[in-house]
Amino acid sequence: MGAMTSLLPLPTLKAAVLVAITLLGVAAGWGVALAMNGVLYPEAADAATALNTLADPFAYCTSAGTVDAPEQRAVGTGVHPAVTAALHAQGVAMESVRWRCVDGKVYACGVAANVPCGRADPLTRGNQDIRRFCQQQPNAPSVPAGVAGHRTLYHWRCEGSEPAIVQQVAHADERGFVAEYWRLIPNP
Repeated sequence: MGAMTSLLPLPTLKAAVLVAITLLGVAAGWGVALAMNGVLYPEAADAATALNTLADPFAYCTSAGTVDAPEQRAVGTGVHPAVTAALHAQGVAMESVRWRCVDGKVYACGVAANVPCGRADPLTRGNQDIRRFCQQQPNAPSVPAGVAGHRTLYHWRCEGSEPAIVQQVAHADERGFVAEYWRLIPNP
């Protein structure tokens, strides 16, 4: 007898089975807990509650603890209005928003041309672009931000053809992100 194949991809099939079991459990009155991405949602008494919990970044972070990049399949697409409103209230200009969980709290960063929101560049020898600039512009008093990048923690100059730190201008948080770009978002 040949191997049996599924018409659905395995992740889709697993998700369909999870939803079916959850709905059967709700109909039967079982105490249902939904687990997704390693996070247990015991308060999910039915499928609708589970989906609402996953779309709420405050509930997600309370359950998840620390997550650098919440997955869209767990939290949905878009940004919770409370996150955007809090950034606007703090005077953050942005093109888009990234958020993450730190110790059960929501932190957000307003992505803009000069605010990348990714992990900091911790190099103290200068990245490849800075080194190339210093080789081409020996003794330059300053390396432009467009060359150094907006993830660097330092202001640079060139000593001869070698990069040199002028001063530290930003700090990395405990997870390696530029701390000055990320804001604590209060739970409304």
